[in-house]
Amino acid sequence: MAGQLRRRTFVVVVVCVALLTLALSSMSAAASTTPNGGQCSQIVTPRAGDGWSSVAQRYGVSVAALKAANARYIRRNNQLWLTDRLCIPGDGSSGPATTVTPQPTTGATYTVRPGDTWYGIAARTGVPFAALWNANPKLQRRGKVLFIGDRMVIPGASASTPGSSTVTPVPPGGSATKPPIVGMPACPTQFADYTTGIHDALNANPVQLLDWLRTCGAVTSAHGGVTIQDINGDKLDDYIIVITDPISAAAVPTGDLLIFHAGRDSKELAYQAGAAGDVALLDTSDINADGKIDISWTDTTCGAHTCFGTVHIISWDPASSSFQNWIDGNATMAYPTVSFKDINDGSGQELLLHGGIIASVGAGPQRSWNETWSSLAGAPYRLTDLMYDPSTCLYHHLLDANQLMLTGKYAEAAIAYDALLNDSALEKCGTRDNELDELRSFARYRLALAYAYSGEMEKAEVTVVEFLAAEPVNLYAQVADLWWQAYEKPQDAVAACAAVTAFAKDNPDTWLILFDFGYANPTFSESEVCVAPAA
Repeated sequence: MAGQLRRRTFVVVVVCVALLTLALSSMSAAASTTPNGGQCSQIVTPRAGDGWSSVAQRYGVSVAALKAANARYIRRNNQLWLTDRLCIPGDGSSGPATTVTPQPTTGATYTVRPGDTWYGIAARTGVPFAALWNANPKLQRRGKVLFIGDRMVIPGASASTPGSSTVTPVPPGGSATKPPIVGMPACPTQFADYTTGIHDALNANPVQLLDWLRTCGAVTSAHGGVTIQDINGDKLDDYIIVITDPISAAAVPTGDLLIFHAGRDSKELAYQAGAAGDVALLDTSDINADGKIDISWTDTTCGAHTCFGTVHIISWDPASSSFQNWIDGNATMAYPTVSFKDINDGSGQELLLHGGIIASVGAGPQRSWNETWSSLAGAPYRLTDLMYDPSTCLYHHLLDANQLMLTGKYAEAAIAYDALLNDSALEKCGTRDNELDELRSFARYRLALAYAYSGEMEKAEVTVVEFLAAEPVNLYAQVADLWWQAYEKPQDAVAACAAVTAFAKDNPDTWLILFDFGYANPTFSESEVCVAPAA
């Protein structure tokens, strides 16, 4: 179903190139040369949701320098693809970007600078994220976005000189070599070391694990935590731990989800998500009613304009003594609202996602949609239904009618095309001057096809004859007549469509009217002007 929609979104891109991205990421990142002869410090591939600015910030280079070194990847709307292999300009000595320590301005406030984030400022000033967040209600925006020039209050800052405040940056939890809690390990200095750190802390004193994570800055009162639950049915406590990188400079910092199983003598790592972005735990119950505990969470990554959330569900498999992925597909959406609800009897709760609006002008006219994912007969969750929200955009109604044609529902398609031809409330939502007339002309031509393919040949003929009589110079009236002349007697849809495709090739306006409604919408080509029933 998703393949037929041909949505040109980042969501689909992630699915289509996931294996290729993995292969490319494993290739050598040895230094090479830029197009202008400079050196590449390394070759990298973008992450889901990345834009030029986020990649530049991550590797400590300017956007201008990054684009100059990768001119062939500069596309319309500045879109990056997950298959791109970006040259990071430099002499090989530079690594991921470091963040300049914030220097508060007068009056215990700080002016936000390029690259600043809530978590970065909190970690480097020694102020808990929750305290910083609560001290700045006017700056609390969706996605934790900060704007350059925002004046942020630094709670607890002490005045070192009259009229000014100084905050001394300290590592989360104090010294990197001194344990923040007696009997517990020191706070890791790198996020990648938290797996080992949590293992040591958990085996030292599980009761103090949450306090240790909070002291280290990897868990705040508003984000992350520890869930204790018997997951594998051995009557022993297991630990589900969600953490956030305390020194991340990203707008949405990287997080992770780890699961430790309790053994007879120690607690050992049983699962690690290896998340790409912010992690939020959703549920730890038997969601699909198959008698096994399911663990679900979201992994959210953000680019220059839009945040994408991916839902994950795993379940413990006693046969393999491991956690198994319980989603068949890619449950990713822009700004999703996620919930579980029992809709179909006998399959437990369905996974429901609603959202999908990409926050970019280049994405074109959009509408939110609902996805239903079901665990049928105890199998992994898969997409079972997709329904768009209502829209007054004529283009969206045309897309729905086209989809009915593509799936062979010709009688329904005829009703849909006829309805949009007669609905004066439908509006223009694209950029072409004559958009409404053009789209309705296309719909009138397609109405003839829908009638014919559903067996109503008389209606098909009347539609074509009346269209040509009313608008003889209309390009789509000519297309309809050409198709009918080739189709009427032999009823050979393949031959009729071949004639239409040849005409469309010589007359690009027949397909350009549907070609560019933004990258969140389907493309269109000369070969798609005509639709023939499947053999």
